Amino acid sequence: VLNRDAGRWFARKGLLEEAVRHFLKAGDTHAAVELIRNNRYALMNTSQFARLSRLMAALPEDILANDPHMLTTRALLGTDVGKNIDLYAFTRKAAQMLAGLSPESGSYPEIKGEVFVLQSLLDMLANDAKSGLSHGGQALEFLPENALLAKSLCVFALCVCHQMTGNIGKANEVVRRALSNPFHPANIRGRMQICLSFAQYLDANLPGVIAISEKCLEATKDTQAPHTKAYANYLIGLANYMLDNLESAEHFLLKIIRDKYSLNPSYFSDSGYLLVSIYLAQGRESEAEQMMDELGEHGR
Repeated sequence: VLNRDAGRWFARKGLLEEAVRHFLKAGDTHAAVELIRNNRYALMNTSQFARLSRLMAALPEDILANDPHMLTTRALLGTDVGKNIDLYAFTRKAAQMLAGLSPESGSYPEIKGEVFVLQSLLDMLANDAKSGLSHGGQALEFLPENALLAKSLCVFALCVCHQMTGNIGKANEVVRRALSNPFHPANIRGRMQICLSFAQYLDANLPGVIAISEKCLEATKDTQAPHTKAYANYLIGLANYMLDNLESAEHFLLKIIRDKYSLNPSYFSDSGYLLVSIYLAQGRESEAEQMMDELGEHGR
């Protein structure tokens, strides 16, 4: 009883880690899961991915593996931290569980919306633009209003899939429509800018990549949004590298290296290899060797 009461007190104070710990000590796994379920959107919307991952890691694996909300959350987190294996595995399991849920269930629309977002991302990765557009469009019909991170991923998938069909105008329209909502917080607005920037990259509009990514950095400058800022810095660095603006490219890519845990690991590696290329082109062999050593150490 004491642990359960303590868990409720910590939950009211927003001390989620302590609340989950006390609920689990009390044997009240349901309360721990419910607390994470009710706070996961707020944590994802503010890029608190590491915190959400730690909270979920405290739960027993059999609970994580058999709760559709936890499955879709793990898949959504996988997209941002570079764990595509999680995206594939947990999406498939969540889709199977969705098929067994009653459409009358209170959680059905939310789970369905999240599964459609994830399927849209998988379609995009499989170069299946038609299915990606279908799943993405359906996802937006079911996602709740506060599922902002999930919606931004959906906008990303729709944007890229439209670009894959050669319709860059429609890709831009999808993002600009999402950006027209003045109530989206800065981090989400920044993520929408990243969607638009990536579409410009796929369309080989490198000045557009830089201009839009700079808008993202401006939108998020007063926020704690390390993942979003890191994506913007990466795209600016990459575009400058391709434009042969090596000094500017180095400036932005070094920001990724100095904050190596703020971005998908593959982007960290790409940033490092681009810097190696810059150093070699400028005759800075020792710095290139140091960067290769740092990449190797981080990979281990």
